[in-house]
Amino acid sequence: MGAVMAGVGAVSAINAATLVSRIPKSMVAVTTGISAAAQSATYIVASAAIGRVVSGSGGYDVALISLTVWAIPGALIWLVWPENALALAAAGKRVGE
Repeated sequence: MGAVMAGVGAVSAINAATLVSRIPKSMVAVTTGISAAAQSATYIVASAAIGRVVSGSGGYDVALISLTVWAIPGALIWLVWPENALALAAAGKRVGE
């Protein structure tokens, strides 16, 4: 479970870096607040969906395999996306520059 939570933390950091790199500096506080609220709502919906799958299948196997099948391609696509915010930040640039 610790490795999973580390992954969740990494994804949250990536999302925040991507978000902040795409907005004007004057909008960072508002935008990150909205993002945090959306993340909380997403966790509520996802937890309910995972709970339903676990109850229906009798275990976590189906839920974890489904999440893995969905997450791995998403991570790979993000890594090769042309405007990868972390790569731009490392180069000292912002998206659109």
